Amino acid sequence: MPMRASQTIATILALALAAGVALALAWLSIPRMIAALVAVPGDSAVFALTYDPPASNRELEILLDSRAAASEWAEDPAYDRESAMAALILAHRTGYRTDRGRVLLQLVEEHAAAALARAPADPETWAHLAEARFQSGESTEAITVAYRNSILTGANAPYTAGQRIRLGLVLWPRLSTDDRRLVTAQIRSLAATGHRRDMERLARLSDSRRNYTLIVLALLRQPDWLDSFKERRRALEIEPPAS
Repeated sequence: MPMRASQTIATILALALAAGVALALAWLSIPRMIAALVAVPGDSAVFALTYDPPASNRELEILLDSRAAASEWAEDPAYDRESAMAALILAHRTGYRTDRGRVLLQLVEEHAAAALARAPADPETWAHLAEARFQSGESTEAITVAYRNSILTGANAPYTAGQRIRLGLVLWPRLSTDDRRLVTAQIRSLAATGHRRDMERLARLSDSRRNYTLIVLALLRQPDWLDSFKERRRALEIEPPAS
């Protein structure tokens, strides 16, 4: 009888402990659950940006507000990553030199820094940070650090290659030889996907003679890529015309 009683007590204690752990875990998960619910209004903008762009300015503002509210309940680098992306798009649409544009660029820096502090291997957020620093007029060194990190953390990321190539072509006169090689590698990486959409992105970036020349030089060793690039350029009637 004493042994049976001790076994019963042990069972009760084990059940009580399990129930306590379950309650503790449930309690700890409440803030994250609330954060997820608060973030819902901005999810449509994230979906639009990912699958069916462009999201409207109102949707992007809702995204910023919902992520700020969600961050009050739980820390998640995704909230800051999405906020940086939304703020950069809004700054572009509003005008980088306007008062609102400057505020938005500061938001990009703040959210990108917060996201990268917790998840540094994020090529897209590094690219957003590089763009924000460039538009804010920061030093070439500060811009290229973020630019380089974007490539080093995801060199074969076609979804952000177009943004990196565009910025790299703008920065070209200020880049070191090594950084120029990175830009050239990005041009070749985008062409190598074989997707018509990616080649169209590349064609649209050749809207100046310098850009056209740099892209052609990057593709010279792959005649099929170069032919496809020129074909897309003709189809889109990109100006200035190639000589």
